[in-house]
Amino acid sequence: MELSITFYIAALLAAVLIVAFVAVRPRSSRSDTLPGPAGLPLIGNLHQIRLKYYHVDIANWAKQYGPNFEFSLLNNRCVAVSDPEISKKILWNRPNGFSRPKTVTTAFEKYGALGVFSFEGEQWKRHRRLISPAFSKVAISKMHHAIEIPLERLMRKLQSAVDSAPGKTLILQDPRSEMASFTLDVIMYLAMGYDLNSLANAAGELPEPLNDAFNHMSTDLIR
Repeated sequence: MELSITFYIAALLAAVLIVAFVAVRPRSSRSDTLPGPAGLPLIGNLHQIRLKYYHVDIANWAKQYGPNFEFSLLNNRCVAVSDPEISKKILWNRPNGFSRPKTVTTAFEKYGALGVFSFEGEQWKRHRRLISPAFSKVAISKMHHAIEIPLERLMRKLQSAVDSAPGKTLILQDPRSEMASFTLDVIMYLAMGYDLNSLANAAGELPEPLNDAFNHMSTDLIR
């Protein structure tokens, strides 16, 4: 009798879970036109994405499925676009047609960095008008020197890595540290006229407080 009761309870729980899954899953979770990796119920493709190397996983999917594909994370449909023309149309059609995920605003707000890179809607439009002159062709032409020096250092560092492994393909498993150093060097040069040269760090690491901030923000952005 105990076995029968246990069996019926288990069967009832299984039935409830199945009904709950059918009720909450999106009715159009997959597109009929876009390719993409097959996922699992509820979690989608979450198990196939490595948090630290998510850019590598998505790049590999692009090689397999083409420049535009879709995947799912916890029943949230995600569309990856690497076609330049489509990307240009998306950028031109924001913030009305397309907007950043809410996680962007949440992450920037958490670190007190709200501004044009996190705002949407009317707030974004107002801030964009304020900073647009700083990104005009004339203004950008004056930035070349500040960008050129860190860029040359970055290229030399990458070339050195290639030369150290002749005949092998260079794969940056974690390019965030190099790109963060490059970005920081450019900002410091433009904002303060100071040549920080964080790219000279052999380990490719930022000062610990900055490194922690970049890592935490990167994690918050993709949650």
